[in-house]
Amino acid sequence: MGYTMSMLTFVPVQNSEEHFTLFLELERQFYQHYTKVGVGDQYGRLTFDQIPVELTREEFDRYISGDDHPESYFIFAFDGDTCVGYCNGWIKNKSGWYRMREIAHLESLIVDAQHRGKGYSSAMAEDFFAWARAKGVIICQLEVWA
Repeated sequence: MGYTMSMLTFVPVQNSEEHFTLFLELERQFYQHYTKVGVGDQYGRLTFDQIPVELTREEFDRYISGDDHPESYFIFAFDGDTCVGYCNGWIKNKSGWYRMREIAHLESLIVDAQHRGKGYSSAMAEDFFAWARAKGVIICQLEVWA
């Protein structure tokens, strides 16, 4: 199950050990980068090593269950047989200062360090935006760490 956009295949994340392992590998790489540059300490955020694996699995299960966000999007991107990243987000209910509209919230978009600079993040983001537009959403909110 999945579909192809340019050279990537987007596969909906499943509740499986294989997908959990892929998720952990990308998350570890993400947190290791921020630990190296000191962002985790500067902002008081946890590094991956400080997060118990059980909690991470719980979060993974929650993300893909849709319990927190029934209108959710979570895909892995594959170039051939290689997982090159993932993207997840959801549609937020009408609230806050956007009370008149629903908002698509792109929470995470991670590309494996070895596969950066090839347009994969742009392709994943565009697919997320297309998914949101198909659901009638015209406002997107991005969560960005730099």
